[in-house]
Parts: sequence; structure tokens; C-alpha cells
Amino acid sequence: MSKIKFRIGGSPGVVFNLPSRKTGDSSTCVGKVVVDIYGLQCSESLSFSRESLLQLCNGAKKLFSSLKGKISISSTCESFTLIALAGSTGNIKIEVSMKKYQFSKLYNAEWQAQGCFHDNPECLLQLIKVKDEITS
Repeated sequence: MSKIKFRIGGSPGVVFNLPSRKTGDSSTCVGKVVVDIYGLQCSESLSFSRESLLQLCNGAKKLFSSLKGKISISSTCESFTLIALAGSTGNIKIEVSMKKYQFSKLYNAEWQAQGCFHDNPECLLQLIKVKDEITS
């Protein structure tokens, strides 16, 4: 799989950079996800199954054409979740949740960040176009 970069949303948005490194398993993509939503900025290296990325792309195409339903993706360790819902006004509501556990000898820490934003349906176009790159 070649390097894939796509963005969901405009100024507030979520950027996926896949893969940033290769793993031994060809069905898993490890990459960086950057969340930038109204003052909330965080990034994390996460892994996604290729199947869940393809389901997200197929769902985005249906969501874009019908403006009904929802799509979602979670990282393999379930520390990242993105849900896109079609609203009755024709907008897309995107909800993002990211969490991380940090363990060390001195302390254990956990953080979680959540945010949502609304955008027009065109925010899904990059995701729809990237499907061919995921399958190759």
C-alpha cells in the first residue's frame, strides 16, 4: 500500500496519514491520525484494519449520495473512534473520540479527548477518492 493521506472536514477536521510505517501483517495499516477541532489538537499513531478502512470509504459514498445514515471507524485497539452522521438539514456531523494510556514506573496516566463539528457533504469527497489507493 502506498502512502495515503486524506482529510475529513475543512478547517476543523481529522487528517489520516497511512501508512507511516509497515507492519508484518498486510491487512493492518499503522499511521498517524491528527485531530484539529476548535482548539482541540492531538495526534497519535494508530492501527486500522484494511477492511474497516474500505467499509468507511464505501459507507462514505452511500452517505454522500443519500444523505441518510451513519458511518464509523475505530482503531484496532479502540483508542480512536470517528462517527459521521447525516443530518436532516443536509449537513454531516462528525464526532471524534481519542484516548491514550501512558504507563511508566513513576505514574500511570490516561487522557481522553472528544469533539464534534458539522460540515457539508463535500467533506467526504477525499475519503471517497482514496478507496482505490487502499485496495492497491
